[in-house]
Amino acid sequence: MKFEGKQIAFGLNHVFYTFKNTIFELKTLALEGANIIPIMEEKTLKIAKNHNEAINFIEEIEKSTNNKIIISEEEVENIEMDAIIAAPFCRKSYCKTCIFYI
Repeated sequence: MKFEGKQIAFGLNHVFYTFKNTIFELKTLALEGANIIPIMEEKTLKIAKNHNEAINFIEEIEKSTNNKIIISEEEVENIEMDAIIAAPFCRKSYCKTCIFYI
């Protein structure tokens, strides 16, 4: 298994229409042995709860990773991780990220 024993933080944003593809990748990493820690902003989680399809995805994410979605910054800061993945990553999110690093 490629990712056996690796701890990967998986940050999810509000682009719910791409969650289906994102969940496939989460499951793939989990099958490869990674411990996936899903992370979402509280605001994003509240928005998701207003969309029925997104609620199903949230339940599937937690089931696939065997971890609850973390929403608090304090919890995230205390996680030891080997990698961070931000997905789905839409053009708008990419542009916002670029502004911080330019």
